[in-house]
Amino acid sequence: MRLSCTRPTYTLAKGDAEQQQAFEKQMELIKKLITPDMILLYADETHVRSYQILRTTWSEVGRQKQVPTYGHHAHASVFGAVNVLNGDTLLQRAATANATTFLDFLKLLKSRYSDKLIVLVLDNARIHHIFCSFLGRLHVFACLVALPH
Repeated sequence: MRLSCTRPTYTLAKGDAEQQQAFEKQMELIKKLITPDMILLYADETHVRSYQILRTTWSEVGRQKQVPTYGHHAHASVFGAVNVLNGDTLLQRAATANATTFLDFLKLLKSRYSDKLIVLVLDNARIHHIFCSFLGRLHVFACLVALPH
């Protein structure tokens, strides 16, 4: 038997097909209902790191592989939204991604599209839950559409 030293990999679990179909129908309807005083945005965030992630490797027993580092691993988070109908994008860099920095991004969206009703499509990330409280504070500037699980 031959063995190798590897790390496991992630695979996508199958989503609920009915929920996906309902979401697709909902998005098609929304796209048809968009008027010039509305904007349809898909939004999300990503995390950028300026260091290599160490992977599993073979080494001599009792002698762990050492990788020199300078002691600082810089990172940033980037929030973004894309206008589904014309491809325009809006990006905002943040030191970290949390409810506070996501709220700052929502404020940026509100200022950028102050004259429009924003229809915002988000995934189900925990930091996106601040969205509902933001709606109340700004007298409902947007409509939320959540991706299916």
